[in-house]
Amino acid sequence: MYTPTQDDIKLLTQSTRDVYCYLDILNKNFKKIGYLDGQVISDSYSFNAGSDVRKTVSLSIHVSDSSLLIGRDKKVWYDKYIDVSMGIRNIRTKEIVRYPIGTFLFYDINYSYSASDRTLNLSLVDRVAELNGDKSGILSGMETRIPAGSDMRSSLVNAASQLGKIAKYRIDDPEQEIPYDLEFGQGSTVWDIIKTIRDLYPGWEAFFDGDT
Repeated sequence: MYTPTQDDIKLLTQSTRDVYCYLDILNKNFKKIGYLDGQVISDSYSFNAGSDVRKTVSLSIHVSDSSLLIGRDKKVWYDKYIDVSMGIRNIRTKEIVRYPIGTFLFYDINYSYSASDRTLNLSLVDRVAELNGDKSGILSGMETRIPAGSDMRSSLVNAASQLGKIAKYRIDDPEQEIPYDLEFGQGSTVWDIIKTIRDLYPGWEAFFDGDT
């Protein structure tokens, strides 16, 4: 959680604002393998706290580096992540101050080419899409059962790490137990499990903030 400082407020209320979009390409281990910087034609960002997938980004990018074309052997492909941040130039110091937006998945990619234009159009979604079936997360094999009396936090950790393969997470401890047996059949998703446990008691949320 970031608390804006007085310097941030001054920056956002400048008479003139130059805004930049920075896009770092990450591999499956969240290591930076490339970037798209200064090539953004248009972009839009949406945050909806009422949706499971809270953050989405749409981008149109001019591509000049062939390694940034679409393909399994290219930097831009469906198994990669994009770390998005925005920058604002301080008109007094000329420094660009960057603010992180989040870590996203490629949801839809298309590429148009002409002699005068190479445009990469990207739709990005936050990492809930790895758990809710949009990209992955659908349960297969035997039924998943969480018996009554199970520790709520341990059940959430197991769903995220064992079933969802999420290595980095922050899950608070509600100090509650699962009140009755929960059963999830084939075709359910990891996110179905997380939502069901989350909604057993009021006042809890489940979402991705960056890569966590």
